[in-house]
Order: sequence, then C-alpha cells, then structure tokens
Amino acid sequence: MPVIVEVETPEQLEAALAAGVERILVDNQPPERLAEWVNRAGPNVAIEASGGITPETARAYAAAGAAYISLGSLTHSVKAAVIRFEIQAA
Repeated sequence: MPVIVEVETPEQLEAALAAGVERILVDNQPPERLAEWVNRAGPNVAIEASGGITPETARAYAAAGAAYISLGSLTHSVKAAVIRFEIQAA
C-alpha cells in the first residue's frame, strides 16, 4: 500500500527515506530547502510541496523539483458563490 509521509525537519526527512517511503509531503519549507530535499531524496521519491504556497509562488516550487504542489488557499480562502436552481413542472 502506498504511504505518504509529511516531513517538516531534516531529521524527519531522513527517517522517511530510511523507511523506504516513495512519496513525501514537504510542509512549510521555502523552495530552496525543498530543492535540497528533492536532491537528497533522489529520483525514486516523489516530493509534494505544501503549506503557505500561493498561485504566485507555485512556479518556484515546481522549479525546485516538486512533483506535486498543494495549494490550500484554493479552498480555505475562496468566497462562496450564490447558486440557484429552480425546477418547474412542464
């Protein structure tokens, strides 16, 4: 079964790699650190960037080597839209 491990420190990254994890969610790190961790993890580990990423900063995370990017701002900062649906008998 695939396992995704979230890491926030170099020690957690090392522990995940030692356990053989193939997908790692890197939380709340700048693109420069993410690039270091992508290099450390190697090509067989998919890295997902998460935490504080905006549409404006997503490109930097992609350039740093993130295979996946999560933007929480797409859901927790969105404004509600009024949607109306009426059914009328023919």
